[in-house]
Amino acid sequence: MQGRGCPMSAPVSLQAVVEELDMLSDESFAYLHLPTGEIVTLTREELEAAEREADLAAYPDWQQEAIRQAQDLLASGAAKR
Repeated sequence: MQGRGCPMSAPVSLQAVVEELDMLSDESFAYLHLPTGEIVTLTREELEAAEREADLAAYPDWQQEAIRQAQDLLASGAAKR
């Protein structure tokens, strides 16, 4: 049964959530991407870059992908600051 207008999400492993939370630091945040069930970990820097729509070319390739994920989460409302 779906609740409160939220789309059904993919199954999520509780063990995966616990492991991800154990690895977080004061400068990182974990979000659950509901459509895929993926746990996305982002740094404060990546979230701030996504919020201000920073030029991705100023970041290394691996961080560009993280910023794109942050943009997707912000657009979906999953990541609110």
